[in-house]
Amino acid sequence: MSLFCSGNPDITLSGGILIARPRLPIRKAIDLVEDSLEEAKKVLDPSRIKDSVNILGETLSWQKLEELLDLGEKFDQAVEDRERTNFSMAFLYRLLDYHKMYREFIYENKIAFGRYLSLAHYDIGRNIQSDKKDNVAELEMLYQIFTVGAKERPELARLNIPLFYAINMNRGKE
Repeated sequence: MSLFCSGNPDITLSGGILIARPRLPIRKAIDLVEDSLEEAKKVLDPSRIKDSVNILGETLSWQKLEELLDLGEKFDQAVEDRERTNFSMAFLYRLLDYHKMYREFIYENKIAFGRYLSLAHYDIGRNIQSDKKDNVAELEMLYQIFTVGAKERPELARLNIPLFYAINMNRGKE
């Protein structure tokens, strides 16, 4: 960013990204993306002033978005190489369900959703882990996201972004 503004650190860039159906009226899309941009500008992180992006209702730094998209690329590659990894679109949708359960449990204190971790580990062990497959890197990625005993789960808190990326990249391929 500083290359385009003579190295001035006071110039920031905020953005709003809207993912919508093609039939959404353009006027409604404009209103929604403007709302998304306003949310990006309201960032509460004291280490940053603005310089954020809002996507799927999440406001984060551009660097964090890049990290999440890299994770999404890994999920995308795992689905494309499903013979080796055992990843499927159905598995990605189940991971999205575990993400939603996590959010309900942590942010809305709904105790019934506290089983997200055990369900995820059971699913990974039953459907992904295999002695015959060479998917160690993918297993490590999943177990890092669903670490047992972690106090904070930053990847799981925003797992919807990389999962939506991978799901949209593979839509219609299965």
